Amino acid sequence: YADTLYEEVIDNNEIISLLENANNNIYRDKAREKLYRLLKVKYERMREKGILQLHFHLADGESFLRFHKKDQYGDSLLFRESIREVIKQKKFIYGFEIGKYFGGYRYVYPIFGKSGKYIGSVETSIGVRSIVDEMNKNLQASHFIILKKELVEKVVSQQNIERHYHKFCFNEEYYIPKDIHSDIELKESGYERIKDAINAKLLKGSSFSLYSFDKSRKMKIFTFLPIEDISNHNVGYIFAIKNDNTVFEIFLSQLVKFILGVLSISVIYYYYQRNRQQVNTIEQLQNAIDQTTLVSKTDLKGRITYANDAFVELSGYSREELIGQPHSKVRHPDMPASVFKELWDTIQDKKIWHGTIKNRKKDGGSYTVDATILPKLDINKNIKEYIAIRHDITQLANIKEHLSKELNISNKNFAEAYTRAKEYEKAIDDSNIVSRTDLDGNITYVNKYFCEISGYTQEELIGQKHSIVRHPDMPDAFFKEMWETISSGRSWHGQMKNRKKGGDSYFVESTIVPIFDTNGKIVEYLGIRHDVTEIVNFHKELESTQKEVIYKMGEVGESRSQETGQHVKRVAEYSRLLALLCGMDDKEADLLHMASPMHDIGKVGIPDSILKKPGKLDPDEWVIMQSHAEIGYKILNSSQRPILKAAAIVSYEHHEKWNGTGYPNKLEGESIHIYGRITAIADVFDALGSDRCYKKAWELERIIELFKEEKGKHFDPYLVELFLENLDKFLVIRDTYKDVAVH
Repeated sequence: YADTLYEEVIDNNEIISLLENANNNIYRDKAREKLYRLLKVKYERMREKGILQLHFHLADGESFLRFHKKDQYGDSLLFRESIREVIKQKKFIYGFEIGKYFGGYRYVYPIFGKSGKYIGSVETSIGVRSIVDEMNKNLQASHFIILKKELVEKVVSQQNIERHYHKFCFNEEYYIPKDIHSDIELKESGYERIKDAINAKLLKGSSFSLYSFDKSRKMKIFTFLPIEDISNHNVGYIFAIKNDNTVFEIFLSQLVKFILGVLSISVIYYYYQRNRQQVNTIEQLQNAIDQTTLVSKTDLKGRITYANDAFVELSGYSREELIGQPHSKVRHPDMPASVFKELWDTIQDKKIWHGTIKNRKKDGGSYTVDATILPKLDINKNIKEYIAIRHDITQLANIKEHLSKELNISNKNFAEAYTRAKEYEKAIDDSNIVSRTDLDGNITYVNKYFCEISGYTQEELIGQKHSIVRHPDMPDAFFKEMWETISSGRSWHGQMKNRKKGGDSYFVESTIVPIFDTNGKIVEYLGIRHDVTEIVNFHKELESTQKEVIYKMGEVGESRSQETGQHVKRVAEYSRLLALLCGMDDKEADLLHMASPMHDIGKVGIPDSILKKPGKLDPDEWVIMQSHAEIGYKILNSSQRPILKAAAIVSYEHHEKWNGTGYPNKLEGESIHIYGRITAIADVFDALGSDRCYKKAWELERIIELFKEEKGKHFDPYLVELFLENLDKFLVIRDTYKDVAVH
């Protein structure tokens, strides 16, 4: 998904134009919004695959758009080595990175403009949790990630280390993330007998495997693969603990070789596609493969031009006997000609071929290899030669053949797998809210926790659709998107508001998974939920309290200057309405709605003699009055809360003018934050229409004439047009929050 997205970015003229405009400081906010809308759906699909973030940077290393934190941008990223390197080298940067709140693989791709000029980069990342989950899912072993203690402590605070890391029980110079650590499994894994051997090999920074026996005398195999950062420095290891038995001991060793080979092939092919000019890098990777796999190269006619030591040793031929010969020299008569025809057609079509081949040794014996053959292309995408990478799976092939003949072993394995599957099912059922539905969405099973939280009995639920607990607040589009996701064979995750039998509401965090049969067809859907009602209610109460405090703070600033009591409420409502009209989404418009009441909080620092003066201020007094914008900014800007940071922007910039004659910084045009431009219109409209200590309220016609005159001078012309076109909506707000006379 990351590669596909990158290709779409570099080939998408619209996205490139947006980034070029942003680099030139042209309509940055609009460019950011448009880029977010263009790629939002693709980003959500990436997250389903375990990719944590999609992050665009500008050419100078400034953060332009974080899809996972849309409102956080503008900060410099030059403190990160990966960003400095992609700017310096202007090529793809890849490696493991330890951050304050993140550990995982970073992928940073350069982006070039229409003229070929470097205009920024786009970054994706995969966290350690996703890496381990994927390996546990597909590789039939328990996987862990350990990171060097000295590197973690350089970046992560002590508080977060204590919260998120354990010391690695094999070696205290490494940390292991808590969320992928199993104390019991590690302590009972039988590592004590080989602890010294593990510690000795960890120092070398290369991959290795060891075995030991646990208390029940079962063999455990430990496999360690090094992790490198973007500078190819070792930062830790991925390691696996595999339970062994007589059948799978050989299988595991071959599987590890196979994984290493496939990973190496993927790296070679990826770097070939992205960095065709970097021949030296490819050769280094090829040398690494040479040491662990069977490698050969052939020319365009299929004649061998290179054979490594492993290939020579296994085939029994000398290198001189192989060079210049076709691969048919080691072809076994059992292999049908159709296999090689299909192989040749595939690689001549510039595609990678993968399959199993039985070969014959010089002495007449046979061996079986898992083979991957790929065409090597030049810059013009013409085939130069073919590279074949193979893994000796002779023993594994013999075992598979033996198992197919020994049905009793298969039956035993099936019985054990079935028993274990039932135990897993029971564990899920005993700890979650679970339901199952058929392909039409009819409920076929609910567990006791589903009945308890919904208030319905099993008899009332079976045969019904989940709409029986659907809350009317939930939109149809929500369930349409969910159904499209699961019916396409993908898992869906999200939060739902449901309704109990008695009418009360509750909230659940839900995961819905399609279940497939052996033919890959969906046969039913499994829903697993967690009750998050208390958490949701707590957040609502917290948000409500926060809003009330902010309004009260805003009223403090207004009351000092004897402003009208409803002024802050009207400004907040005007700001939210104008934000929605100019294209902001509901979330950001609500943020501005909560922040705008504090636009004049800085007036708490202005003396009463100036603030409440009934007449016109003299020049010195006016300078002091103007300082309230900066005072408000300093009060609020140190906070890390999004609402207060937005309020700091509003306080600082709502007196700036479109033509650059405002204060405190004489900003102009779109260099004034959109929050400041919106609040300026809301504040002036309400101020002119209200009685103040130094003036009487203006008539509406006079106010409208002023806005027409100041369009493009004081105010953003586009926002003024929206305001005037929708004046009736603003007047409804004015009439709803009228001032109450005080006698």
